[in-house]
Amino acid sequence: MNRQEYHIAIIDLEIYELTTYRKNLKRFALFEIRKNNLFAKKFYKILDEVDRITIEIHELENRKSEILNLNKY
Repeated sequence: MNRQEYHIAIIDLEIYELTTYRKNLKRFALFEIRKNNLFAKKFYKILDEVDRITIEIHELENRKSEILNLNKY
């Protein structure tokens, strides 16, 4: 495994972990809504965290794409 493959593997792992975390946050929010325990302030904090994670995943995918493009040249 060379350095580029190593960095791509790390990025893939981070993307997987963030995607799992985002999915679990969504499930938690749905579960709390069903129990009527989720207040608006808490709900918006969860939505903000989901948005932050989505942006971070997008940035990681862009970084991965840049690394792959460097190899082509």
